[in-house]
Amino acid sequence: MKFRIDHKSILIAIVFLVGTFAILTSTSLKAADVCDDGSSINSAKFEKKADGNIKKGEQKINIEEFRRQREQISGLNLINGLYLTEEQLANLIPLAREARQLEEEIRTELIEINCKEEFKDALSDHVNNLIRGNQPDTNLKQRLNKYHGKEVELHQALENKKLELGLKAIDILTSEQMALVAEFKPCLIAPQDENSTLTGQAAGGHGVQEGLRKMRRIPQRIWDKRKDKYLEKLIARNELHSSDFLDVDEEKTRIDSIIKQAREYSDAEFEVHIQELSMQLLLDNPTNYHSKSVARKVGNLILNRDMEEVYLAKLDMIQSEKRKLVASGEH
Repeated sequence: MKFRIDHKSILIAIVFLVGTFAILTSTSLKAADVCDDGSSINSAKFEKKADGNIKKGEQKINIEEFRRQREQISGLNLINGLYLTEEQLANLIPLAREARQLEEEIRTELIEINCKEEFKDALSDHVNNLIRGNQPDTNLKQRLNKYHGKEVELHQALENKKLELGLKAIDILTSEQMALVAEFKPCLIAPQDENSTLTGQAAGGHGVQEGLRKMRRIPQRIWDKRKDKYLEKLIARNELHSSDFLDVDEEKTRIDSIIKQAREYSDAEFEVHIQELSMQLLLDNPTNYHSKSVARKVGNLILNRDMEEVYLAKLDMIQSEKRKLVASGEH
């Protein structure tokens, strides 16, 4: 009797395998992770090991490492746009460290779970059943749920802790910085345009101040042509972060008058009033940045597993620059 392969069942089996092992890569499991006995975390019974690698000729590409690099680049693009102060960096470091340590603990527990022979055997039996078009019986379901349930609990614990740490990080950032975080979309190359200085957020409205300085330097005839474009961008930003409905015409008039005043001030007057002008330019009515969605975003980007080292390096650069300035002033 010939055994007929059910292609639909095979497809289901493949989807199951991908879904099962995706849970590992989501918590930074590397392809090099092995069990105590030297075996891969993936069952040796599988014909092809789902070790997170793709072979292309003599090259071996680690998909997890590639994904991690993309996450790191997105995080760095955001961090570099926040212009974090020395105090903010110092306060973020312990939060980033706690997030990293927690992920490492979760990662270790997940490896232990996936190294259990009973779990690997259960997964292998389940695949074989699915290939034959059979559903798991009660015993197999119990074997699978014994470990898969623990995986789900670990991931939920990680998400809850990241949410908690994200809320703490939000309190360290200014409302302007949080406006940029809320707008930010993960990217490999940070977008740059002629108005980018308006969204370079920092404590005390530094990014907006630089934008005002730039607008003051634009000759009047050129400003008359470009003014509407600048106003539209600022209005769109305030609409996004206001909880109230904005009258576009009124908002345009308000912003135009602020920028006009900034352009008419003498250099000395401008420096005296720049803080006040920058705060007026942006509505003092921020979005609720303590929402769960924003807190998760902060946890995933600002407190991801690579950021502790980044903050330490940036803090060291700031402090080194300060020492150089002090030393030069002494000679």
